[in-house]
Amino acid sequence: VGHSPRTASRRPDQLRLLQVASLSHVKNQVLLIEAVALLARDLDVRLDLAGEDTLDGALQAYARDLGVADRVLFHGYVAHDQLAPLFANADIYVQSSRHEAAAVAVLEAAAIGIPVVGTRVGYVADWADDKVVAVDAATPQALSRAIQELHADGVRANKLSAAAGAWPRSHDADWTAAEFDRLYR
Repeated sequence: VGHSPRTASRRPDQLRLLQVASLSHVKNQVLLIEAVALLARDLDVRLDLAGEDTLDGALQAYARDLGVADRVLFHGYVAHDQLAPLFANADIYVQSSRHEAAAVAVLEAAAIGIPVVGTRVGYVADWADDKVVAVDAATPQALSRAIQELHADGVRANKLSAAAGAWPRSHDADWTAAEFDRLYR
């Protein structure tokens, strides 16, 4: 399933962000919600958060406190086979983790052509500069600026998403099995 990061029906001042991850301190959605508050000054921004809430509503309260509760949609746990509409509506996938090994949702976003912005951890660190936009300073200002710059540059967004999308297609289960076979020999 392909996805175009630039939907013709959207205006340049509209932006739909997505993160699929448990709501937790490690995933650092506080940073992302703060970035949304900054982005909301200039854009009609919406953030879809899909994931089990391990923080007992603290993020929802924080979004209310920042005045962005109407811009952040908390979907709760969403079964994998029900995520397609969220991915289909996303302009940019955002990974705000403090640390990460290999976020499957980043891989999925890349595989379907959604450009990715995130903190420099996991796949975002590995793919930085030619496949994704990595933010070194985990601040709301840096994250919002990176998101806004990528959103404004459709050519760059398409180039990055094409490069990122090629990686999971070339590193599939057959490739993985062949690499393990090579390592063990």
